[in-house]
Amino acid sequence: MLVLLCGELMNSCMATTGTGFNMGKFLTPLRVELVAHDPAKWRLTDPLIYDSKTVGKIIVPEGYVTDFASVPRVPIAYLLTGGLAHAAAVVHDYLYTAPHETGTGRVVTRAEADRVLLGAAVDGMRLCGDGFFTAVRNQLRYTRARIMWVGVRIGGRGHWCG
Repeated sequence: MLVLLCGELMNSCMATTGTGFNMGKFLTPLRVELVAHDPAKWRLTDPLIYDSKTVGKIIVPEGYVTDFASVPRVPIAYLLTGGLAHAAAVVHDYLYTAPHETGTGRVVTRAEADRVLLGAAVDGMRLCGDGFFTAVRNQLRYTRARIMWVGVRIGGRGHWCG
């Protein structure tokens, strides 16, 4: 069993990103294991909890299987965003899974699920600290999160309906 702990996703920085908003916070780290029969699939070994300013608390249960595929595989989009914000992708994939609910009973719309992806990606990639270079790096991370959001707004409809 291969276990992956994605440490970049447990971001305790609650300051704004320089973009003027704070959209939530991961309350637990992403812990996954590779699914033995499918090397593209990962299973959560612990619940992943994200407290979203958009829809409230989202609880992705232990055992949920994901492929981290919220990032479109369009080459330029993947080059800019692939491999980033795995926890955000898991939360988004979970919300895209019927019945499209948060794990606390609240059903979400596709627009809300995509907004959660944007917030979770920003929150998961944000660097703490003050200073010019931290602000620039956070702005670049915000731009990457927006690219992810645009990708799912354009290409996510079939997955939502399917």
